[in-house]
Amino acid sequence: MPTVARDGVSIHFEDEGTGPVVVLLHGIAFAGDLWSAIVGPVVEAGWRAVTIDLRGHGASGPSAEPFDLDDVVDDVEAVLDSLGVDEAVCVGNCAGGHVALRFALAARTRVRGLVLSATTAQAMDTVKRLKYQAMMLGVRLAGAKALVGQLKPLFFGPGTLAERHELVDRWAGRWIEAHVASMNEWVTAIGARRDLRHRLGEVSAPTLVLVGDADAALPATPHSDMLAARIHGARYEILTGGIGHEPPLEDPETFTKHLLEFLGPLHRDHG
Repeated sequence: MPTVARDGVSIHFEDEGTGPVVVLLHGIAFAGDLWSAIVGPVVEAGWRAVTIDLRGHGASGPSAEPFDLDDVVDDVEAVLDSLGVDEAVCVGNCAGGHVALRFALAARTRVRGLVLSATTAQAMDTVKRLKYQAMMLGVRLAGAKALVGQLKPLFFGPGTLAERHELVDRWAGRWIEAHVASMNEWVTAIGARRDLRHRLGEVSAPTLVLVGDADAALPATPHSDMLAARIHGARYEILTGGIGHEPPLEDPETFTKHLLEFLGPLHRDHG
């Protein structure tokens, strides 16, 4: 099982295909297999897909000590360094998008394309931060099972909740098994994220912004709207049909369509 050790944490990743690299970053409480329906078409289109289990998730080691999103950027760079990869298109959903945006600002020559799905450049407001901290307190006291009912509509849109019960229940089972201390540190790190709205004009990589039309956690307005407006030349797509905070899971076909259309010119430029 391929891993990289950084800062005392084992970071697991999967590496499939050949060609220019696409690195795929999931959000909190999910794992690299969030991208399972996306990887095949990306590889078939001539790309090398690197999916990372972010620290504390999936097959990566727990991360019960404090960290910030810049530490996770360093984790991503460590994986790419281990593979001898100098540059990649960076695709992130939710917290993975927070990491991808910071990577694009910190290491511009390494990010040749940027895809921001269900994410934001804004700091978390105090009310939401306190709400999430209270939710994590409930998890520590009663276990995640007691809060699954609250988590489902936070992550998934009404269309998904109504029509894709197996998908929702499968991930709900994963949340119950998650490493609580790691999730607590992730909630803290996301809650403490810096506001990057003033730096969006510095993003130089071609950018695609994606969001579900029913994202309850980070609604298109103001979050994705602002990313698309302030990143020069950004392409903006809204996935419709009651899609929530996990577009790569909820509508992988449409997500993949937009992703491959975006990647096409980048692959030609690479050649």
